[in-house]
Amino acid sequence: MKYLFVLILVLFTFSCNDSKWKAQDPNSVETMNSGKLSFACDESIIHIMDSSIQMYDSQYDRVIISPKIVNSRKAMGELLGGSVRAAIIARDYLADEDSLMKVHDVPKHQRLKAAIDGLVLAVNKDFPIDTINKAQVKDILTGTASFKDFFPEINFEPKIFLKDKNSSEWANTFKLMAENETIQYPINVLNSNDEISELLKSPENLVLTYFSNVLNDEDIKSLRVGFSDSTGKYIEPKFVIHQSTLLRGFYPYTVDYWVYLLEERQNLPYWFASYFAKEEKIQKYFLSRGIVPAFARIRLIPEN
Repeated sequence: MKYLFVLILVLFTFSCNDSKWKAQDPNSVETMNSGKLSFACDESIIHIMDSSIQMYDSQYDRVIISPKIVNSRKAMGELLGGSVRAAIIARDYLADEDSLMKVHDVPKHQRLKAAIDGLVLAVNKDFPIDTINKAQVKDILTGTASFKDFFPEINFEPKIFLKDKNSSEWANTFKLMAENETIQYPINVLNSNDEISELLKSPENLVLTYFSNVLNDEDIKSLRVGFSDSTGKYIEPKFVIHQSTLLRGFYPYTVDYWVYLLEERQNLPYWFASYFAKEEKIQKYFLSRGIVPAFARIRLIPEN
């Protein structure tokens, strides 16, 4: 059954025009809507975040922003090193980052969730299968089995493309698909999201990428994935991947967009993060881009 999304009012508003917050000089006084703000953004999701960053910049003209568009490893490094005050990243801490923070007694950062995407196995629409299960994905990636072991109709081993080990796609593939085990399958490096459409003209290629990169391309399909949920119930891969699939827990590889904060204070970076996590027009924008807004209350309405 297909579902339509209805966005209910987001329970958050900004009083950006309140005179008590206005500063004469954004270089001298910091408020919730004035001052200087440096932040890093994961390059893997900039295609989604760019317009919302521009909306923030236009709305808060007293804030001087200094964005750095870098891979997720660099973005987290900039935050941990104190070079930026916020970082928008589509992953959790890596094991070595977490260990380093513990060694140096650095607490985990306050963070706000902005949106939910999915990590998908994207293939040409003529790829021989359209369904796989989570255990098979893990076995293939970790070298326990091959595609042909599970699917006799595939008479070749697909070439898998994925961004490099500094990307959030790699981190999420390792955590969600390989379940933190070493990836043994030969991986070809995807240099840019712009390459995806060209690569997937071939039915023998498979790209591990975010749902938001391929959802509007009619020549590309994302493999449906069966899995056991947290209760042990097996979820049949009955649904085409869609916002409702992600929202209802019918897809195992969901990816959160987080805004990490250097300081745990309700200061300018906090209100910056809140803009992406709670501002109504931004949450509606995420919905329009085909991903799930994290804060908005959503009602699913079955289509007749």
